Formats: sequence, C-alpha cells, structure tokens
Amino acid sequence: MSGTFTASAEPARTRNVATLTTYFLLLSSLDIDNWIKLWAPDCEVIAPYTPGGVPAVINGREQLRVFYAAEAAKYKHLRYPDTEIWPLLDPRRAVARWFPRAELVSGGGYQNENVGFFEFTDDGLISRFVEYFNPLPLQITKAAGE
Repeated sequence: MSGTFTASAEPARTRNVATLTTYFLLLSSLDIDNWIKLWAPDCEVIAPYTPGGVPAVINGREQLRVFYAAEAAKYKHLRYPDTEIWPLLDPRRAVARWFPRAELVSGGGYQNENVGFFEFTDDGLISRFVEYFNPLPLQITKAAGE
C-alpha cells in the first residue's frame, strides 16, 4: 500500500468523521440498537486498559451489542462534551478523544478522558476500535449518603 493519499480520499474522511459524530450522539442517547448499526458485523474492539484493569477484546457485532447494552444500563445520563475527532492521512482511519460525563443509575457519577483509534470498512462502518481508557478518573462523585 502506498503512503500517498489524494484529494479523492476526502469523501471517505468526511464520511468517517460523520460516522464518529453519530457514534457519540447515539451513545449519549443510550440508543444501542441504532449505534450498533455503525459497526461492521465482524468488527473487533480492543480495550487494553479498562476501568477494572482487565484487557478486553470483543469480536463481532453481537458481542459488542451485549457488552454495550449492559454498560448503557448503568447510566441515567451519559454525555460526551468536547469530543475531538481527527481523521488521519489514511482515510480509513481516525483518532478520537472524548470526555465522558455520566450520571449513574446507582447514584453518583464520573468524568474521564479517553482516546481511541478507529478503522473503517470501505462502506464506512467501524471495523476496528482500540480504546485507551484513562485509568485515573478526572472526577468521581458519590451519591448522597455514601
């Protein structure tokens, strides 16, 4: 593969940035059913650093749906303010940095900073995602009485 990309790559870059913008909007709304449609059926998610410190690898859309549906059920509100999306030279790749703010169903909440690397299929679906979770939360709040 050549390291040179031309202006014809711009439509793919623009499409992929739009996909990631939608990705964060759907996660904020906790709409996992529509969010999962952004992923290729044989997608791969790698999270080398998770909140529990255990590396996670998820293979395929169905595993991903189950994992994120369980995660979404933990939140009353989830927001991603100040998200930054950077397309890379290769139009099939992008990097994002996001700052989740969550209010938990169990009470309390948190704020953090994450960075992720995304790869896309030729059709614009997310095929691979590597997430780097900041293991040191920026802010954690407890529910009243805890």
